[in-house]
Amino acid sequence: MEKKYTWIKIIVILLVILICIVLLLYFLINRNSKNIVGDEGNYTPTDTTPVKLVENMKEVDVRSYYYIIKNIVNNYSDYVVQYNTDTYYSRAEGEVEISDEDRQAYLDIIYNLYDKEYMEQNNITKNDLIEDIKQYDDADEIEIKKMYYQDMSEDITIYIVQTTLLNKHKYIDKEVILAIKLDKKNGTFAIIPKNAYDKINLGENIKYSDSSIEKNIYNQYKFQIIDDLQIVEDLSEKYINTMLYNREQAYDLFSEEYRDKRFGSYENFSKFVENNLKEIAGISFEQYLVNTYDGYKEYVCKDQYENLYIFKDTSVMNFKVELDTYTMENSKFTDTYNSSNTEYKVMMNIDKWIQMINCRDYRSAFNVLDETFRTTNFNNDVDKFEEYMRYSFPDHYKVEYGDYSEETGISIKEITLTDITGKNTDTIEENIYMQLKDGTDFVMSFNLI
Repeated sequence: MEKKYTWIKIIVILLVILICIVLLLYFLINRNSKNIVGDEGNYTPTDTTPVKLVENMKEVDVRSYYYIIKNIVNNYSDYVVQYNTDTYYSRAEGEVEISDEDRQAYLDIIYNLYDKEYMEQNNITKNDLIEDIKQYDDADEIEIKKMYYQDMSEDITIYIVQTTLLNKHKYIDKEVILAIKLDKKNGTFAIIPKNAYDKINLGENIKYSDSSIEKNIYNQYKFQIIDDLQIVEDLSEKYINTMLYNREQAYDLFSEEYRDKRFGSYENFSKFVENNLKEIAGISFEQYLVNTYDGYKEYVCKDQYENLYIFKDTSVMNFKVELDTYTMENSKFTDTYNSSNTEYKVMMNIDKWIQMINCRDYRSAFNVLDETFRTTNFNNDVDKFEEYMRYSFPDHYKVEYGDYSEETGISIKEITLTDITGKNTDTIEENIYMQLKDGTDFVMSFNLI
């Protein structure tokens, strides 16, 4: 009988131990659920399925969400820049120093943009965020390079934004990753603290909470309708800033085929930008049209000098640009050219040459000159040709055509050039001498002024 009671006691003790273990595991799992995975010291989530940046994440391809995140980044940028600023300008008082109270007020706002759940669970205080904010201490603007997303649940999405920092529109040699959690159901967002992913490189594993985000005054977002005009403005801003402040990156805005034909080398491209900085900075798009093709959307824009900029947008803010329609001749041009008489072909070629001049594409304009003409007058030196053209033809021109004649295989066409803007009322009378070659090739010369 005693042995029977002894066994019963042992079984009861074992059951109690087992229940305690189960309760302990349950407590630990609930305590650790829905937190970041990555470096040591971070909590472990219940779901151990890895989520990979770039490899499993997709590049954002829905414009409405791209612009939601862009606005969040811009607002965040404004606050952190103000926090890091020592002075601000007041029309009434001039330069005013930022007080400790002002800086604390900015910090309070910034704190409300961050993920409170993560910060509370990891004992991150407002002052701990200063390390995040100080990443931007040399910057006055944050520019988005790439944007990726991963749906954590039906309502929660994590966005990883690769950014470049700018100061007075110039690029700082510093890139920062910004992580943002979006709650589509509540219309809220949260910035993810840097320590949640600061040692994780793109391609490595990252996990984050799929819990909802509570509303406060500062962390709400709204959908906005994105029209083509907004897209054109963003494309032009990106193009101009990149051309002015990051030439290597700007060179990559062109397809390899186009840039090889148009510029020939990076050195030629860099020289083109250097010689035209003022005009590039002053570009203003006056007209645009949109063409939709299989796999991309094309925005054809015309500036105040009637120069064309063709943006081929394959996904949100991923585009290639062409600066003319003559470098890469299309089938429509070729068909029209081949079916035209000699005089009309000459006029098409003159129009092409005037486009080159207006685009300040002196390299292309030099290459179609007759070799004897360019050697005799410009020493076969494109720089000397450019110097002459900038002095003799300083404006942007529209062309009017006059009489046509032919002499021993040479076509002669009279033209009149007038300033497109109308600021210069002088006109230039010219004779263009042209010899047509195979296909759409030609060589030409003109009367020196």
